[in-house]
Amino acid sequence: MRVSTVNSIICVCLFWLIVLFAIIFMSNLIYDTPQVQDKNAQRDALINLEQDEKPSQSLQTTEIALSTRLKKGDIKKGAQLFGQCGTCHSGAKDGSNRVGPPLWDIVNRPFAFIQNFSYSRAMRDNADKHWNFATLDTYLRAPRKMIPGTIMTFPGIKNDQDRADLLLYLRMLSDSPVDLPQESLK
Repeated sequence: MRVSTVNSIICVCLFWLIVLFAIIFMSNLIYDTPQVQDKNAQRDALINLEQDEKPSQSLQTTEIALSTRLKKGDIKKGAQLFGQCGTCHSGAKDGSNRVGPPLWDIVNRPFAFIQNFSYSRAMRDNADKHWNFATLDTYLRAPRKMIPGTIMTFPGIKNDQDRADLLLYLRMLSDSPVDLPQESLK
């Protein structure tokens, strides 16, 4: 065998090895979810979201602010904001899975509820919790902060009233919309 033939074979093998490593690197970059180093960090992030009979003072304050924002909300603006969600989620009654699960009847539905959707491990680990107005508000503010390890790449909606408007619209994606939360007394 000539040296040029051997060199050609080695170059082709090295080229395909580089391509293979590039594919592996890119797939890890795109599809790999960050691992939660401290299992307690995820639990602590969700501790205020538990449905207790006696919610903490900070949760009561959040609910008061949320109920006020919902009363002032604009469902038409919420429908416009849903356009951001509609890129990955369906809002139709019999909506199919897209990048994200369908959002029909989301309010008071358990986390990771859709059976044929591939949820992240972080979301499946919280399947015993429910999407009420408070949890949806917190999640929509900063999804990765509320549930570290979620695969949802949406950065969140920082404006409190915009989130309330979107929640009003999400509430209407149901045959029987959930009642709005009542203001709590201090």
